[in-house]
Amino acid sequence: MRIFRLAAIGGLALGLVFAGSVSMAAQSEAPDGENAALANAAVAPTTGTLALTFNIKLSSSYPAGSIVSCLGIVEGVTQNTMTGAGNRWTELATSSSKVTGSTATCTISIPYSWSLQPTGTGVQNIYLGAYDISVADISGKTVLANRTSTSFFAHFTPIPVTGTTTKFTLNVTL
Repeated sequence: MRIFRLAAIGGLALGLVFAGSVSMAAQSEAPDGENAALANAAVAPTTGTLALTFNIKLSSSYPAGSIVSCLGIVEGVTQNTMTGAGNRWTELATSSSKVTGSTATCTISIPYSWSLQPTGTGVQNIYLGAYDISVADISGKTVLANRTSTSFFAHFTPIPVTGTTTKFTLNVTL
């Protein structure tokens, strides 16, 4: 339920930023109408990985065995501002970690493969990234979500050259 909520919020926010572009689909291209020619072009995909490390400081006390859940969402966009042609991709990855004392660490690897438009006048090849970190107290069979932190880690960031691993280290307090 939390993933759906975050995905819906993230999709809405990112959709507002790129109104008029195509709908999101994980690990796939989704061309619309006149943009179909772009999808059919023989373009070698740009590949890479976003490596996220979350250093989480727990300012509230949680019982032993509590779980920290980490979610990373990245949206890649290729858009020609002169013609309106473009595509959008959404990638999502999760991980979890047990609480140890007052800290926790999560790592997430988000590989991508996107067929971008060639760089030129009016072409934007960018990505946006957001995260959602939550901690849950696990008592018997009941899971109680106690605290969540959500924010962006990348905003209108140029997509790096193919084969690049881009690392982000993020400090989060719950």
